[in-house]
Amino acid sequence: GAFDAMSSGQNFRRLHLGHNQISQLDGECDAVFAGIAQSLTSLHLDHNFLGQLQQQQQQNSSSDSSGSSMFGCLVNLNELLLTGNYLRELAPYAFSQLGQLKYLYLDNNQISVIRRDAFAGLDSSLELLDLSGNKIEQVRWHFFARLRQLTELTLSLNRIMQIEPGAFEHLGQLVYLRLQHNYLDDESVEAGDCFRLNKTKSASKQKLQLNMSHNELTRLNAGHLSSSGSNLSSLQLEHFVLNHNRVQLVEAGAFTDCSALQ
Repeated sequence: GAFDAMSSGQNFRRLHLGHNQISQLDGECDAVFAGIAQSLTSLHLDHNFLGQLQQQQQQNSSSDSSGSSMFGCLVNLNELLLTGNYLRELAPYAFSQLGQLKYLYLDNNQISVIRRDAFAGLDSSLELLDLSGNKIEQVRWHFFARLRQLTELTLSLNRIMQIEPGAFEHLGQLVYLRLQHNYLDDESVEAGDCFRLNKTKSASKQKLQLNMSHNELTRLNAGHLSSSGSNLSSLQLEHFVLNHNRVQLVEAGAFTDCSALQ
């Protein structure tokens, strides 16, 4: 392994390999990171040429081409920076063995497909997920269903036109939701329960900061934010950013029950 010589260094915590020309890691995870796998808590692989997150199975090229996780041996990893690579798809269980991961940066790739269970294994650890600057067009209900500890979700600078009902429902700790610079319109926001969010008891007093600037909204209906609404009303908003939309109409009562807004 490239890091064998460091095997005696139990305090090797951070590895920065950003701004190189890495297109793949040659070998299984425990071979590539031999010597530092157990101690590594932060790995920066930003601005390289990575096109996938799983090692292909060499012996068996039959129907199962999913391969094994590129980072599966880094069981104590706390931060993973993959900004500015060439990722197009997040396969199932891509991070399943990273049970200590808190901060995951996948921004400025070319991601358009997120498979079900892509974030499996991060249920009780992940706090920050950055998917900005990708090619996501639709937020499916299953994308973030497992991420119960997530407090910060960034989906800005994508191509999002639709959010499926229940897409954020299980993010009971969420504080920051960034959706700016997308293509969300009135129909997207009014879709049944697309913004439903079930706050946990421990987070019930923590209000949400929602940024929807630079989208395609043309009106703000009373039902969106009032207690009778089924969408944005359930979010307990503290900050709501709507600049650079196409808003022409703000209905009477649009801000009823929005005492938390600042």
